[in-house]
Amino acid sequence: MNEWIVECTVANTGERTASEVVQLYVAFDEDPPTRPRHELRGFAKVELAAGAGTRVSFTLTGRDIAWWSVSRGGWRIDAGGFAVEVGASSRDIRLRAELTAAGDGHVDALGRMSTLGEWLDHPVGGRVLGQRLAPALTDTAESSPVLFALARGIPLAKFSTFGIGLTTEVVDELVTAVHDLDGQDS
Repeated sequence: MNEWIVECTVANTGERTASEVVQLYVAFDEDPPTRPRHELRGFAKVELAAGAGTRVSFTLTGRDIAWWSVSRGGWRIDAGGFAVEVGASSRDIRLRAELTAAGDGHVDALGRMSTLGEWLDHPVGGRVLGQRLAPALTDTAESSPVLFALARGIPLAKFSTFGIGLTTEVVDELVTAVHDLDGQDS
């Protein structure tokens, strides 16, 4: 289950009673970014006497890191890392920790219009595509990481015009192979 408890201690180091709003953000380090840099997911106002401290606790759930998938027509939670940040504002982050999500377990079906990135990240599609294009993919990723990052957003069917061996027929064969293997793996 995707659920985390985030705790921190807030201390008043001043000489008077004071209040602070402790804010919890989630952050995804993506290049290029697809989400806001900081997403507010909780806050708590605490009042502390001079020199006092208190523990503040937040509960994050999968819904706090989910994003709307147009292709799925619903919310999705991707497996992988993300950061939790605590501060007085999004510009005044005082604590940061890395967490990992298990994801929601759903794997989207691949098709001709699935992007290169979706193919590479898919448990079966990445294997099938890698067997067919391993040297070209590795060379491009190493020699031009920026170009490769851009290429990850292009639908596989569009590569038929690039002259790299991904003809319309080859793309159709890859889609068939993934569907056949994916059916066996389920």
